[in-house]
Amino acid sequence: MAAYERKRSNRTPEESFSTNVALHNIVTVTSGHGGVGLSVMASMLALTLTERGQSCVLVDADFVAGCLDLLLGLEREPGLRFSQIDAPLGRIEGAALRHELIDWEGTRVLPCDPWSTRQPEWWEVQAVIRALAETHDIVIVDAGQGGLIETVSDLRHGVQVMAAELSVIGLARAKAHRLRLSAWECGIPHIVGIEPRG
Repeated sequence: MAAYERKRSNRTPEESFSTNVALHNIVTVTSGHGGVGLSVMASMLALTLTERGQSCVLVDADFVAGCLDLLLGLEREPGLRFSQIDAPLGRIEGAALRHELIDWEGTRVLPCDPWSTRQPEWWEVQAVIRALAETHDIVIVDAGQGGLIETVSDLRHGVQVMAAELSVIGLARAKAHRLRLSAWECGIPHIVGIEPRG
């Protein structure tokens, strides 16, 4: 995945907010169900790419069960959380946003706080992802079970990585999730098999 290079568009801002994808350095990580280790996998991918010299940002877009800052031990670190972002016009300045994010071993992290009463709108999520894609080599988005993919076009057209638990029920859920991704017109996902716990 480190081979994917950022591609910039020469379009005007009005055109770049359309559903046409201008940036191809977004990796969307999903799974068919929770508890398979998706957030750990996304975090280790981000850390590995950072160690290989890529400027990488890890975005927690699982607004139902995400807590990347807790997983990484960053819950007390100062920095922006997704619920604090406001993009009423659907545009955010990438360098300013990057400066406000939590730094974890050289990787920038934008966690969400699902217990917050304010959940971002789809255009705010898209604005954040685009801004970060313009200022980083790779944006890894932990999208949980993928509910946002249907409405946020950049998540559909980026690289898809899908975690599949290697059990009978896990593979059945993975098959159903793969069909959902296909219905949302996502690219063919790279599937990572994960051993069940225990």
